[in-house]
Amino acid sequence: ELLESRLAPHAGPPVLGDEHAYFMGLLPATEASHVAVMSGNWSQPSIWQDGLLPTADARVFIPAGISVSYNIGQSPNLEWIRNEGSLSFSDTKDENLLVESLFVMPTGRFDIGTPSRPFVHRATITFADSGPLDTDHDPLQLGRGLVSHGHVCMFGRQVVSFLPTLVNPIVGDTTIQVAQAATKTGPPLWKVGNTILITGTHGVGYDDSQEDEERTITAVNIAAGVTTYTLDHGLYYDHSAPAGLHPYVAVENRTITFTSQNTVDSSRFGHVMLMHNPDASVNYVAFT
Repeated sequence: ELLESRLAPHAGPPVLGDEHAYFMGLLPATEASHVAVMSGNWSQPSIWQDGLLPTADARVFIPAGISVSYNIGQSPNLEWIRNEGSLSFSDTKDENLLVESLFVMPTGRFDIGTPSRPFVHRATITFADSGPLDTDHDPLQLGRGLVSHGHVCMFGRQVVSFLPTLVNPIVGDTTIQVAQAATKTGPPLWKVGNTILITGTHGVGYDDSQEDEERTITAVNIAAGVTTYTLDHGLYYDHSAPAGLHPYVAVENRTITFTSQNTVDSSRFGHVMLMHNPDASVNYVAFT
């Protein structure tokens, strides 16, 4: 009997077929506790089987042909989401999704913003820490993250990612200067409250990152084509460079962020894997 095309193993190296089969079987739809039965907003009880919204430890299944818009602001701690249909994020307010594993199947779509409509509110996906990974159930340790064999498009609010400083920052400086002209016709300037990183220039060997410094912007002043950012406290290092060159400063904030509930034990961090499918576009997204 022919398999449905969406379940067929990969052509080519057998390892791809093995990975595909492993992925498809890791979050069984038959073990879902909450199933979307019609398209609509996540917050609508009517789109869920038996009218029950997903609760703590829910195992959520979105079947093919069903489109769900995530719009509840803050989710309970979900065990997993198996998405064979469409899961997108509503951009009317900040949205937070706490889930251990989010799998986008070959028929699935996962969207947060588009190139024509970048996501302007904050969307934060946090990979929940339910303890050490169960390697008896998941020996390849694929879970605890976003893993996709389907369509993925994530497009956050556009921002100038980095700029050269106009003057080499030195120890004790509480301001950073960049050329305003670089951002006049492009994405918005950085804002008060943003976190910026000033690149180190005097490391050990080839590693200058040991003197990278993060600071928070507390004020912005624009005058005569120069933007001056005031920092929350002074710099600890000199950031000098050869004549004619200047260190770069980068902004770390994005409207779409992927992070982990456990930020200390790297063996319990989440991960993002877009595998076996080139239909993926990621723009202006932070992975922390």
